Amino acid sequence: MLRFYSYWDDMTRYGARQYFVMNYFLSDDTVEINNNYARNSGRHPYPVFFTRGPLELDPTMTHTPGMIKMHSPLLSPMDIEVGKTIPVYGREFFIYDCDDFTKKWYAANMGVTQTAVKLNVAA
Repeated sequence: MLRFYSYWDDMTRYGARQYFVMNYFLSDDTVEINNNYARNSGRHPYPVFFTRGPLELDPTMTHTPGMIKMHSPLLSPMDIEVGKTIPVYGREFFIYDCDDFTKKWYAANMGVTQTAVKLNVAA
């Protein structure tokens, strides 16, 4: 399992930066995204943002049930890189770090060095 740490900047009125943990399962190429709430954030504690499943990079909708849906590419390890964004159903998730196993896996299997991005956190 590859684990990435990301955030989404909600630019709507009263929006805020929300942090997430993205798990990519190598066994079946599925993704799970969990909320990473701060204590006393004032948000309801619903920990799962995206239930484990394939994540489409360009999701499409059909206007009538039963219609054939257009094919969309699925997220793969080659699409995930620290310092870049990933589209998740209209939201841009910025990947700022990953765990040690993920860094070693990328170095061994893809020849890529994943380097954490320093975040500017207001106190």
